Amino acid sequence: MQLNEILRIKRQQMGMTQENLAKKLFVSAQSVSKWELGLSVPTIDNLVTLTDLYNLSLDELIKGSPFFKKPFLVGKKMSWKKIIIFILAWIFISLLLTGFGYQPKWLLVLILLMGIWVFPICCENYWIIDNDFVCYHHYEFKNIKDYLNLWRGGKSEKIYYKDICSVKIKYYVKPRFSPWDINPDTLFLLLKSKKENFILPINYSVSSFLPQFVSFLKRNKVEVHDPQRIEKLIVQHKNLYNYFHSN
Repeated sequence: MQLNEILRIKRQQMGMTQENLAKKLFVSAQSVSKWELGLSVPTIDNLVTLTDLYNLSLDELIKGSPFFKKPFLVGKKMSWKKIIIFILAWIFISLLLTGFGYQPKWLLVLILLMGIWVFPICCENYWIIDNDFVCYHHYEFKNIKDYLNLWRGGKSEKIYYKDICSVKIKYYVKPRFSPWDINPDTLFLLLKSKKENFILPINYSVSSFLPQFVSFLKRNKVEVHDPQRIEKLIVQHKNLYNYFHSN
């Protein structure tokens, strides 16, 4: 998102007119208008004053989101804590289904072994933003080798920015056919590289990094498409779920 758009959005969020803002900055209303039209940019002094006025960091004002230090993790890595919790929970479920010893032991062993096929639901794909590339870690469970890769963080693929053709930001509204369907909507990047396409998931808890990352991609000459205006909604601090389910 361009600086002029961010300046206009932040001013409107504060409920100020261009004239109100101009008086606070001791500049003319025409100057504010030119900033928001992209015809000129505020001086450093004015930008610093705006950060105080809007209670933002300079990064949030200029790039639309807080600065993130690279390498930056998007998602969650598999941890031993998560594995141990799953094992303990599955042992309890297995004992519960077998009546805590009333059923034959072979049935208990069978249900315990079924946990190997159930465990993949705990594995989340994640990716890491670095200076020269994005490293995508994803899990597949087609054979024994894939299960062994689980302990190494799944399959890892480096996607260099120079090889990325385009990126599209997509929010998918999941159809719900019953009040008991609690599966969340999904936010992700459709990344097209010279070799293949990737779907990079974005966790809502870290989605605020997106405007900063979009600016970073554009500086690396990557074409970014945002037909749903997700970046603008994040800059406006909109709740994506509420927004897309109210329209």
